[in-house]
Amino acid sequence: MSEIRNWLEKNNRFTGLGLAILTSAIIVVLSVYVYGEIIFLVPVVTFFSFHFTKLYKLKPRFLGSIVVFIIAAMLSSAIVASIEYSSHPTFETTFPNGIQVLGNVTPYGSVSNDFHYVITITQNSSTSVDLSSVVLNIATSGYSAQHTLNATVTSSAGITAYRYYYNTSDLPQGIFKYNVSYKDPNGTIVYSGPMGGPVHDPEIYLFEGFVPTYLLTYLIYFELIFAVGVFIGRSIGNSMRYSQQRRNQPPPQS
Repeated sequence: MSEIRNWLEKNNRFTGLGLAILTSAIIVVLSVYVYGEIIFLVPVVTFFSFHFTKLYKLKPRFLGSIVVFIIAAMLSSAIVASIEYSSHPTFETTFPNGIQVLGNVTPYGSVSNDFHYVITITQNSSTSVDLSSVVLNIATSGYSAQHTLNATVTSSAGITAYRYYYNTSDLPQGIFKYNVSYKDPNGTIVYSGPMGGPVHDPEIYLFEGFVPTYLLTYLIYFELIFAVGVFIGRSIGNSMRYSQQRRNQPPPQS
């Protein structure tokens, strides 16, 4: 066992980095499938991986941490892209007056041309807006389209639900956003917040869309957490060495 430990410490620039990557990958998977806040353990396990292999020099530590956090960001992007691409998420938003809007597109991600929108708007009796028809606004880079949709209406216990359907096979390739809008009595167009989909592209394009956000977030927050841990650790270590030196000093001669 001591031989293995000695080998790990002798090659700590590689073994420390490898251990940090492995443990960080486990944390990323757990954060996606179990509990999202676990992701903030990535800089913690990176710190202890380097400490375990006695990688104490600042430059290798910080360069290694950057590598670990980049790999963690790429892995997070890949997992989330895969989940979203194959799912059928329902997005929730509102109009400025608080009227709730739910929307989904199936399939959410596909290279085929057939997409089906289902939008539901719920309105209580205290908010009177004409939602017998709305405009569906679909957009991606270099493309936008508007389609007027008529509602199927149901009412129960003072709540009116409006449901709208739209099918299309004419969308160009791209990662789309959409919202809905209506005209108020003054002729002002009122828009809901944006909703996502579809992804009319291979899954790799959704992954590429996530990467910049994850990279920026991980490199800023994780590097800050890691740096705080490193400098606290060094301060504690220096304090302990100073205390040990004081204890080892011979007593003053009388």
